[in-house]
Amino acid sequence: MAKRTIVWTETAAKQRREILRYWTSRNRSATYAEKLIKLTSARIKVILSHPESYKTTIYPETEFQQ
Repeated sequence: MAKRTIVWTETAAKQRREILRYWTSRNRSATYAEKLIKLTSARIKVILSHPESYKTTIYPETEFQQ
């Protein structure tokens, strides 16, 4: 079975960084940002193990590989 990967668009990666910076600055601690990273990682694992349960998207700048 082929290994699946999640490809983040440049915009999504930038938005994620900004969200993490915001919460770190607002709370003066990285604890909540770390929690968000763990939640994101857990959700990615679910998507990778059950890809049919989510919508696929196609962006012109990304290359979809099965």
